[in-house]
Amino acid sequence: MGVIHSAGPGYFRTLGIPLLKGRDFTDHDDLKSSPVIIVNETLAKRYFPGGDAIGKHITPSFSTTGEPNTREIIGVVGDVKHRGLRGDAVPEFYFAQAQMPVTSMTLAVRTSVDLDPHKLIAPVRREVQAMDANAPVFGVLTADEYLSRSVASTRFNMTLLAAFAAVALVLTSVGLYGVISFSVSQATHEIGIRMALGAQAAHVLKLVVGQGFVLTVIGVIIGLAGAFGLTRFLKTLLYGVTPTDPLTFVLVSVSLFVVSALACYLPARRATKVDPLTALRYE
Repeated sequence: MGVIHSAGPGYFRTLGIPLLKGRDFTDHDDLKSSPVIIVNETLAKRYFPGGDAIGKHITPSFSTTGEPNTREIIGVVGDVKHRGLRGDAVPEFYFAQAQMPVTSMTLAVRTSVDLDPHKLIAPVRREVQAMDANAPVFGVLTADEYLSRSVASTRFNMTLLAAFAAVALVLTSVGLYGVISFSVSQATHEIGIRMALGAQAAHVLKLVVGQGFVLTVIGVIIGLAGAFGLTRFLKTLLYGVTPTDPLTFVLVSVSLFVVSALACYLPARRATKVDPLTALRYE
């Protein structure tokens, strides 16, 4: 029916998981009290009309006695992606930890805003050992460190791809500038004729830049079509941004148009400043 977790009183508040409906676990939710359970928003919406799960009873496939037992839903909390940032949230439910004895547990500690969490590691370790000297304390990580480890592989892949993309963008820009600049330089003779016949420099610039922009538009359209066709291969590597993120495509296109404009404008401007007789003799 869903992924199983256990939690104690204050767990959701400590980790900043919102309590959407109902109540949190308390110290009274132990083996002597009625079995209770808290579900996440996805489970509530999927199995209960309108997500109104409070007061309903479910029979999880797992129980502390080995036999299925019915539990009352006392709360609905926000979705948490426990197994990774990619993908949609899955149905999950939380047993009261006192009603589900375990051999190991994770202790979550929340610090104040201005306190370095690393400074609490030693005091927390002493408190745990004071309660049970035989309880091993291991795997101590801050939330940022835990998150960094969970996305380390994806982050490395995306950093590598970003580096390749940056190099490709630089090479594309340099190549575009070189090709268009050479093309405009080859038109110096034509520019000289136009200038000798009375054409204004502004008109010549507009003509040259316009021709370069036509080529750039054609290239950008072809490039965008190819990029859209390949985005499905990047879907599994992205989080918080879609493969067809409009801002990314717009920024790349604008950068190419800027390079194209400079590649057209600079050599054309130099050509318009050349004496028409000199330009006519240019080869």
